[in-house]
Amino acid sequence: MHIDIKLRYRNDIIIPEEHKLIEHITRENNASYLVKGYDNPEFPYLGEVEYNDPSVFDANDMDAIIEELLCIRKEVINPGDQAHIDDIIRLAKKCKEIPDTVLTFSGHYESIVK
Repeated sequence: MHIDIKLRYRNDIIIPEEHKLIEHITRENNASYLVKGYDNPEFPYLGEVEYNDPSVFDANDMDAIIEELLCIRKEVINPGDQAHIDDIIRLAKKCKEIPDTVLTFSGHYESIVK
């Protein structure tokens, strides 16, 4: 199980679908630290991330998302997981900078093709 993280233009922006995706990242087993459980008071934003329902956040959410990701980064010990969290934070910062974009978290059960 892994969570795909996509930086893309909002669906209501008139851009061809094939040009809406800006960047896509994922890491095998990242759901173990990104899925925090619905209605989690410690992670009000990432608590929305679920296995079977995409969670979409816009620029207004990015400061809180970054703060929650920094908390998670302190918890994980694997350097690869820490680097992945750093990449998500980088995408969150880009979401704040690029108008009309969203950051989407969506779960997948199939394994990642390497």
